[in-house]
Amino acid sequence: MHQLKTAIRLAICVGLIASAAIWVALSLGLLQSPAGYQAQHRVTVARYVSVVASSLINSKRDNQLQLAMEQFVASEPTLVSIGVRTARGTLLSAGPHEANWKVPVSYSSETSRSNRTATGIEQERTKQALEPNQVSAELLANGRYYGSIELAFKPEITNIWSMFFGFPVPLATFIGAFVSLVAWPIFERSFKYLDPSQVVPDRVRSALDTMAEGVVLLDMNNEIGHANEAFGQILDREPHSLLGTAIDDYVWTQSSDFGTRELPWSQALKERRPVCGVVVNLTLTDQPTRKFIVNATPIVSNQNECRGVLVSFEDVTAMENKKHELSQMISTLRQSRDEVERQNVKLNFLASYDQLTECLNRREFFKRLEKAWSDESTARLAIIMVDIDHFKNVNDTHGHGKGDEVLRDFGRLLRDFVGHDGTVARMGGEEFVIMLPHATTGPASRLAEKVRQAVCSNEISGLKITASMGVSSRELRPMDAQHLLDQADQALYTAKNNGRNRVVRYDERDAMDVSQAVEPAATTDEVPFESVDDQPEAVIREVEALLNLSTSLSAPTTRKAKIRSVRR
Repeated sequence: MHQLKTAIRLAICVGLIASAAIWVALSLGLLQSPAGYQAQHRVTVARYVSVVASSLINSKRDNQLQLAMEQFVASEPTLVSIGVRTARGTLLSAGPHEANWKVPVSYSSETSRSNRTATGIEQERTKQALEPNQVSAELLANGRYYGSIELAFKPEITNIWSMFFGFPVPLATFIGAFVSLVAWPIFERSFKYLDPSQVVPDRVRSALDTMAEGVVLLDMNNEIGHANEAFGQILDREPHSLLGTAIDDYVWTQSSDFGTRELPWSQALKERRPVCGVVVNLTLTDQPTRKFIVNATPIVSNQNECRGVLVSFEDVTAMENKKHELSQMISTLRQSRDEVERQNVKLNFLASYDQLTECLNRREFFKRLEKAWSDESTARLAIIMVDIDHFKNVNDTHGHGKGDEVLRDFGRLLRDFVGHDGTVARMGGEEFVIMLPHATTGPASRLAEKVRQAVCSNEISGLKITASMGVSSRELRPMDAQHLLDQADQALYTAKNNGRNRVVRYDERDAMDVSQAVEPAATTDEVPFESVDDQPEAVIREVEALLNLSTSLSAPTTRKAKIRSVRR
């Protein structure tokens, strides 16, 4: 922002004061306008013409009156016409008088005689009735009223230009400009001896110029008393040209991180304390915004009076830009990290859970089972194998879409019953497994029975279904985690072979008499299913009964093979 020198500004102020003095003198009547001079000149001309005309009339030289009036019109530039109107109403004129003279009522032929006896008040009214460019005077012959002489002058030209550029505008402008031009060199010469920069000693000024930071000395009005070379480079101006200018004339904005919008030098003057480390932005025309760390310290005299403030500017534009770029990069990295975490959660879910039932998948279940088995603090561990009875008939009768819906709701039911006490996984197809890390065979069997009853008594996706379950635990002395799972699997097959819709413990499966096993009553939806599968199961039960009678001790591998031969 360009600032005029102090000397120029003071010279202009003095010129304006001189111009204002012209207007004041005119309003007080101390100065007469050209219009006043013109009116006075017209009156003088009218008096002179009337005297000449009266002398001609008194000397009986009326024949010379016409020639005298024509000479007056020719010699006076402002005069248009002259007319002598006698008391009898006759008119003797020079120039186009009848066209330029507007005769008032009192000058008509009918009232010309009465004008001779008019009072002073009536004569004054007659004068007021004349146009501004008309002058009238009485003619006396030997002391008696002879008539009146009428003078028509050129009218004044009044337009928009004369209003704005007429008197006294030219005069005031000339006086103001003249005074300003005269005062300018006087102030320039005076300021050489009153230079504000002389307040700072040369040694101090040289020391400040060697500093890389911009340093400026402000007075109580925030005007610059001294600026070093670095501050001049900041504003792209010579340091001496900044003297006397206000620092607030430039566009400074404070960073919002400091909770106040007051600039640091104003705050230091107001609070009489140093203000340090404030980030301030400077915006110059056609230049990018720059950032500075500003420190402002008030200057206090020996009498503890504040005389100004010393302000330093450290350019941190590059550092702040790098900081902003780093902040954006960190924000981008955080977003990428959050997105990766979300994707990892999604991938972990896809890798660990069955998408249809939202239960653990087979791979994740085996991982957790091995971990629970290896945990020495886990002295109790129970497994429940769960299988939906006749699920193939659900798909065949109602379609695979309905079957998926049944599996999804069945998995939700298992998770609701187990809660945080265990883990539910889908082993494949319609087979599920429940792992209870802190349960023995008894509590696990009771939980399985509650689940079985809930499945029987409620509809799953609008269908009546049943489920068979096999239970085993660590207290039944399995050799490893796989053996524990095989024990629960064998108990499940025993439940399937003994009519389904039941819970079988591994330690009780050998005591069950398969031939005397009584199936529970079939549900409504199970009637068509049993009609399909009852005949092969009856044959299998008869074969198993014969095998149990033929041998009292069966090998575990034979028993396992026998159970796995049963179709689910």
